[in-house]
Amino acid sequence: MLNIDKIMKKLKLLLVTLTMLLCCVSASAEDFSVDGIYYYITDSERLTVAVTYRGSNPDSYSNEYTRSVVIPGTVTYESKTYAVTSIGDWAFSYCSSLTSVTIPDGITSIGFFAFDNCSSLTSITLPNSLKSIGEYAFAESNIRNAEIGINAKYEEGVFFQSKIEEVKTEIQELINSTTSSETPSKLVVDMKKEDGSVATVVPKQI
Repeated sequence: MLNIDKIMKKLKLLLVTLTMLLCCVSASAEDFSVDGIYYYITDSERLTVAVTYRGSNPDSYSNEYTRSVVIPGTVTYESKTYAVTSIGDWAFSYCSSLTSVTIPDGITSIGFFAFDNCSSLTSITLPNSLKSIGEYAFAESNIRNAEIGINAKYEEGVFFQSKIEEVKTEIQELINSTTSSETPSKLVVDMKKEDGSVATVVPKQI
């Protein structure tokens, strides 16, 4: 039997991807790289940057990030020290050889499709400084375990068609959504597996 909801969501995902690629990619193009990580400047006065993909668009290179990546809290370029405050749209998308990412406290946002189709990435820990997670940030990835800080707000499709099995979090709304009969949160809907069951949500110890 066809799952109409899944088909419609997949079509929406394709439409959103196409629209964003046509309209927004130039804003995320790299300005410089340090130690194999690519950045674009988000505020030249406050000296903040976002991690991004290599080149002028997400398809410029493939697998620019491999194995383990440790994102620093600050980065120095041309005698200026920038605070790394976000992970941009499509930053790690389709990096199939990426196995782990260390995200520092201080990152406040993760863009849409940031880890889309990261087939070797099996777990992710998101810092308490994180305030927003964009649409389809971890869609179709191989992430099975995630830790989400208490301050994070999330958009639609965060774990869409991923392999997510367990989420540790302090977000009470998300914890309640898996234990009550009330309308589940968007994130819980995206954590449904092929058999209709939902990934386990575990209260994270503070």
